[in-house]
Amino acid sequence: MLKIEQCRKLNISSLDTNDGCSHIAEAECDGQKFPVAYAFDLNDDSRVVNISFQSNNKIQKQTIAIEMVELPLGDKAYFGCDCGKRCSILYQKPDGGVFACRECHKLVYEVKTINKNLMGGVLYKMNRLECLLQKRKKINHIFYDGKPTKKVAQFIHLREKWCV
Repeated sequence: MLKIEQCRKLNISSLDTNDGCSHIAEAECDGQKFPVAYAFDLNDDSRVVNISFQSNNKIQKQTIAIEMVELPLGDKAYFGCDCGKRCSILYQKPDGGVFACRECHKLVYEVKTINKNLMGGVLYKMNRLECLLQKRKKINHIFYDGKPTKKVAQFIHLREKWCV
């Protein structure tokens, strides 16, 4: 069973959706960043993004539909996966291939593969502790303007939730 944490992630928020110019975004996996060149085709009503990325030492190209959803505070962009699902993140398997949603790649979160009751829950708690340690590494500043940052608040919330 392939886990989401093992795959490259391409987030719609890392793309500048306002113009048709070429740009470079980053796909991420285990803290490593991988360049993804992209350009939007803004012609007619169908919005698509053409991406180029390196996979298995070859340059691959992919065209992905973009869906814009009107919200009260402005439009929000989503990827349109080939299966018809609207999503903010597309994944690429470690062995390469195209970017697609987690259902298309049959991906699961690591925490879903651990039995909470196995060995009295020790494995589950160890996994949650490891997750917390990874989140702690990503915290650069504890306070901003005298208040805890969002990352710190999330860290504290998860620590309390998981009773670690």
